[in-house]
Amino acid sequence: CCAMPDLCLPPGCIVLAGVGQPAATARVQAMHASAVGAGLLWQEAVAVVRPQDATLLQQVLQCSATDRAGATHAAYVLPWEQFQSFCGARVPPYVSVPAHPAVVAMFLSEVAGGATSYSAVKRASAAVYHVHRAAGVPIADNPTKHTLCKMVREVSKRALGTAVVHRKAPLDLQDLQALVDVFAFPGAPVWSVSMAAFAVVCWAGFLRYSDQCG
Repeated sequence: CCAMPDLCLPPGCIVLAGVGQPAATARVQAMHASAVGAGLLWQEAVAVVRPQDATLLQQVLQCSATDRAGATHAAYVLPWEQFQSFCGARVPPYVSVPAHPAVVAMFLSEVAGGATSYSAVKRASAAVYHVHRAAGVPIADNPTKHTLCKMVREVSKRALGTAVVHRKAPLDLQDLQALVDVFAFPGAPVWSVSMAAFAVVCWAGFLRYSDQCG
């Protein structure tokens, strides 16, 4: 009875429809389908909801797929797929939803081992958190909130840091002096001297251009 049988939630006929955004690719829908399909909350809901309220329940299911921006959902797809692969590669495989905190902690540790910045670990943790939240797992029981996962994130943050990509090199004293010489020459007009003074104030106060112009 479903247009998308693989996204149905047995034993009912509640479909996780498209999220209505360009970023709602098949992989994003598959991520949410895995959450809904494994979520005990949704299984129980289907069992108790009356047939006339099926549409309302479907709307609630869709809310779990649209509670974040489309780009955010898309960013979670790859780390979630990696977590599923991590679980599935073991014999016997680990359960991905709901996952044991130790399993999530080991996954985050593996991600940290191959990462160049903490953002990769943070994104992987957020993806696991998001899918469990969509599955109806209470926030307090979300495996990413467990002490084990927190410790892995803290250690990873210290080890990898939060490096800023494409950070501009600071202006050194010699460059500042050269800039002042260009703008604050003898007989320079007021606007030119003002530019030199502006640069000196920013340099001395560790200020960005936006700090002065905002």
